[in-house]
Amino acid sequence: IQQFTAYHSTLDDMDADLDRLDEEFNFRPDIIAIDYLDLAKCSDTTIKEDRKKIQANYHHAIRINKKRKTFTCSPSQVSKGAVNKEVIDMTDFAEDFGKAANAHASFAMCRTPEEVKAKVGRIVSVMQRQGQRHSDSNFVTVKIDEARGQVIEYNSFEDITDE
Repeated sequence: IQQFTAYHSTLDDMDADLDRLDEEFNFRPDIIAIDYLDLAKCSDTTIKEDRKKIQANYHHAIRINKKRKTFTCSPSQVSKGAVNKEVIDMTDFAEDFGKAANAHASFAMCRTPEEVKAKVGRIVSVMQRQGQRHSDSNFVTVKIDEARGQVIEYNSFEDITDE
């Protein structure tokens, strides 16, 4: 686990560190998790608009993925109106709707207040370039044990048991 400073470190810094890890330890990650991409400083100092910086970072992450033959995931914020919604869509992205156009896929953990109490929820395909399109009925039903950090997939909410 590497740590980079929000609004100070760029994806160039991360890429250079991955080069170092490869050279020194022959370490090549299968997955890169960034918490979170929207807080990375943009490497392109000519870009002044915040949403353009975020878009540039998404494209930069994709270039790193291609270079390293890996996959990157990152959480991202949703708008205030998306909180506690049963199913969100691309209009619920916070900061920049264009994130949907720049990411290859986006998934959301959606839970109503009642579902949080019941420890259940749904994983929704908000958008993806390959696979099934977003729909309010296309989701994965899950039981969530927050204390253990465990998420278990079920066929439906009716199938969820108290174990």
